[in-house]
Amino acid sequence: MSIKTAFLVIVFFLQTVPLQAFQTFSEFPQEPSDPYHLSANIVVEPKAVRPGDSFELRVWLDLDEGWHIYSMKASSESEDYPTQITLDNSLFLGQGQWKEPKPEIIFDGALGKMVKTHKNVIEFRRFYWAPRDLKEKFYNLSGSIIYRACDNRICTLPRKLTFSAPLEILNPTMKLERPE
Repeated sequence: MSIKTAFLVIVFFLQTVPLQAFQTFSEFPQEPSDPYHLSANIVVEPKAVRPGDSFELRVWLDLDEGWHIYSMKASSESEDYPTQITLDNSLFLGQGQWKEPKPEIIFDGALGKMVKTHKNVIEFRRFYWAPRDLKEKFYNLSGSIIYRACDNRICTLPRKLTFSAPLEILNPTMKLERPE
C-alpha cells in the first residue's frame, strides 16, 4: 500500500466515523489529587508542660474512601509494611507503645493474604515524658509516619510522611491550671 493510499484510507475513516464515538478528555478516569490517599493531623496535648511532666502525641490519619493502611502490629512476620510512627528528636522519652484502634482483619486482594488494617479516620496515641533538665522554651516535635496504602487491587509504594508539632516547656516553678 502506498503512502497516498494509506492517507486516503485514514481520511475516509475519519470522515465516516462520528467524533462522538471517541471519549472526550474529561471522560477519562482522573488521578486523585493526592496519589498517596492519606492526610495527617498531629496534635500535642497539653500544648505546654513543665520539665518532668508527660504529654500525649496524637496522630490522626484520614484515608480516602476504599483505601486502607496496615496496622502497627503485624499479624505475621511476613506481613508487608506495618505502619510506623517515630520521633526524630530523642529528647523526649516514649512511655509504652503506640496505641491504635483495634485493626480490622481482611483479605487483601493486592497482597493475596489476610492482614490487619485500618481505614477511614484512625487515631494513634503515645505518651512521652519531658526530661527534668529541659530549658524553658518552645521545642519542635518532628517525626515521620511510614505507611503503605492499598485498595485491595493495588498498593502504593511505601511512603514516608514527615510531621512537626510545637511543645512549650514552661518554667519548672510555674503552677499550671488544668481542668480536672
